[in-house]
Parts: sequence; C-alpha cells; structure tokens
Amino acid sequence: MRIGDGRARVGLRRRGRACAVLALTLVVAACGDRLKWTEDVLLPDGRTVTLTRYQEFKGPHPLFEPPTASFYWFEFRNPDTGKKVRWEDDRDLATVALSVNGGVPELLTTPQFGGPTRFRCPDPPFIAFQFVNGAWVRVPLQNVAAKVVKANMTTWNVGYLRPKIEAQGRHLSADFVAAHLSDAFAGRTIDLTGVDRQRFGDLSRCGPPLDWYWKQPRIDGGSGALPKVTAESGGSR
Repeated sequence: MRIGDGRARVGLRRRGRACAVLALTLVVAACGDRLKWTEDVLLPDGRTVTLTRYQEFKGPHPLFEPPTASFYWFEFRNPDTGKKVRWEDDRDLATVALSVNGGVPELLTTPQFGGPTRFRCPDPPFIAFQFVNGAWVRVPLQNVAAKVVKANMTTWNVGYLRPKIEAQGRHLSADFVAAHLSDAFAGRTIDLTGVDRQRFGDLSRCGPPLDWYWKQPRIDGGSGALPKVTAESGGSR
C-alpha cells in the first residue's frame, strides 16, 4: 500500500465523519425549527379569545441537542373592537396573563433567558404592557388595570409541550392550558393590589419567578408591599 493511498482513505473517513456530524446537526435544528398553533385564553372577565401563536427554536444550544426558543409572536381579535392585535418578542419575555379591560388589551409577562438582566431584575418579576393606539406600551406594574389575574397562557419555553400540542391537533383549549402551567403558576392567583412600586437592580432577586413565588412572604397592603400569591388548593408553599 502506498502512503498516499492511506492518507487519502484517512481524509475520506474524516470528511465522512464531518458530513455525518453536519447532517445530524441540521436534522436536530430542522426538527426544532418552528411551531405554530392556536390557543384559547380564558380572560379574567370570563370571555375567551383564541390566539394564533408562532414560536421559533433557533436559540443557543449544546451540540446534538435541539435549539432553544427564540423569536415568537401571537395575535388575536380584540373582543371589544374586532381589530387584530399582535404581540412579538425576541424571547426575553415570556407570556403569563392576557386581559382586555375597557377595550384595552393588557399583557403580563415575565423575564426569561436574558430578560432578567435586560430588564434590571424586576421585583416582582413581571413586565406589563397595554395595547394603545395600535402599539404595545410598557406600563408600570402598579398601573395595570387587571390587578388580580391567573396565568392563562402557555408560559416559558413551549418546546417541552410540543408533542402534546401536536397531539391536540395544534389547538389548545383553555382547560388544557390551565392543566399544563408550570408549578410557579398552576393553581395560583397573582394579586397585584398591594403593589405601589416595583424594585429594579437587586441582583439577589434576579432569579426566575419560581424562586420569587416560593420565597416571598404573604404581605397585605402597606408601603412597598409585594403581591399576594394565593395557592387555590393544597395550601401555600
């Protein structure tokens, strides 16, 4: 055997392995590329609106693992005006609760991924928006119209729900959404009536909402009070 032939075969094997790695990476990326579905949202006033939701999965990820969530959007018809309302974000805010108050849509979100740093560690860990004059406008948490809400939307990375979403024919009922909330929101009410200001920049409170829910004391009213988080069943944690 000539040395040149051996080197050629080694080179072919290396190129073959590289091609296999590339192919597997492309397959993994393609499997998690995007997801579109509809979702019924039970509003605090008892009405139901149906969202069309779209989620891309192009975020950072370890080799051979599916990409994480990235850009997403949802849209629906305002039940009071019939006009289309659309929300979109790059992934740093996760949807929590939607309401429509006096014809004005209001969205409560929570930071995720790079959101805690981007939004300076909000405490309580929510960012609120209202849809005014055709655009979403951020509002102080103490100025939200819906002071008492329940999580009524899919929250955080929906990648883990993908098989179930597809099994449901890509339509989620309000009951399904409620039954598949994260532990931070399942069976719990977010009560913002005691919030007169929101704190920012405290790195010790820059953890995920899960930590915030379990660690915060139950405080009723008073200056700088934190929201009451009431467990509806099973007692508080």
